[in-house]
Amino acid sequence: MNHLIMDRPQCLLYSAAMVFETDVEELTRFLGHDGLEVVDDTLPEPNCFRGIHPQEICDFAWSTLRSLQYIQAIPMLACDGSDVRTAVYTQERAADRFYEYVEKKTAILTGLNRNGNPHAVAYDGNMILDPVGKTYGLDCFQIKEAWVLI
Repeated sequence: MNHLIMDRPQCLLYSAAMVFETDVEELTRFLGHDGLEVVDDTLPEPNCFRGIHPQEICDFAWSTLRSLQYIQAIPMLACDGSDVRTAVYTQERAADRFYEYVEKKTAILTGLNRNGNPHAVAYDGNMILDPVGKTYGLDCFQIKEAWVLI
């Protein structure tokens, strides 16, 4: 996997390009946009941008005869429709289950960076390749979900 470095807030686009081992330009052509369209000029960057939805990346996967398996790090239930959430698994089982799914697999991980901001990174089965230019282990990223390449 080639480590691609972004110069604009396009972490999902760059992480997907790394996972699919393709050019950012090819992925952008397929999507028809780069996620940088300003949709709300009252918001600061990067919140003002359209962004890219993970389902658009799933469409790209499908077009290449591949698929992305969606895995939540900590699955939660909301049985009564309220904001009260109940964990599906114990914390230990949720962690074990998640690592079983991503171990030695290529994936896009979404979650929070060290500053607590939403972020997407590529995972090569061993290390995280962050499109900001850093490489680190899974323990340095607060993972919410994985999109595992199948």
